[in-house]
Amino acid sequence: MLLYNTLLKHYSRGSSPEDSLLLYNHLRRLSAHPLPDQSFTLSVLLKSCANSSRPCFGTQLHCHSIKVGFGSHVYVQTALLNMYVECGSFSNAVKVFDFMSVKNVVTWNAFLTGAAKCGRLELARDLFDAMPVKNVVSWTGLIDGYTRAGRALEAVGFLRRMMGEGVRPSEITVLAIIPAISNLGMLCLGESVHAYGEKNGHACLMSV
Repeated sequence: MLLYNTLLKHYSRGSSPEDSLLLYNHLRRLSAHPLPDQSFTLSVLLKSCANSSRPCFGTQLHCHSIKVGFGSHVYVQTALLNMYVECGSFSNAVKVFDFMSVKNVVTWNAFLTGAAKCGRLELARDLFDAMPVKNVVSWTGLIDGYTRAGRALEAVGFLRRMMGEGVRPSEITVLAIIPAISNLGMLCLGESVHAYGEKNGHACLMSV
């Protein structure tokens, strides 16, 4: 089983992630007995669907995960949610999210950052406001979404609110906010972010 999962993981991370799906189907056809299903196996396959934009196979895995008893497994369901988000199927993502009885911060962040990245800012903001626990990934996902959408002032507003609540920006946060600061021509804030980056070892990333 370890070798089987290692092979699937290797192919899922390659230049052609759909190869892991082909390998999975090939092994199932060759095996004299049903292949054991594990949360890790299903999560790797769902990630491959997300990376290769194969929602049809992902939907089949969704049905399969329920059939083999992983319908309420938070790890598998989070991977399933992420797959639908990456494939742009937000209606299915919402159904998975609403069905989940247990949601951890990774689940919330996967949905929030995916929605923000795809320009679904209203959905992302609703998720952010409803989150029981927020971390730097949550804030950064929202900031990045507003920056990508050209809503620089709101992105900066969330950065200030984030820091006001004592959440320290990460390197990714800094990279996400730089275009917004640049577009607004906010020299003082740019200098402050630059100083923060230098202090925290992010100077190589700074261009403001």
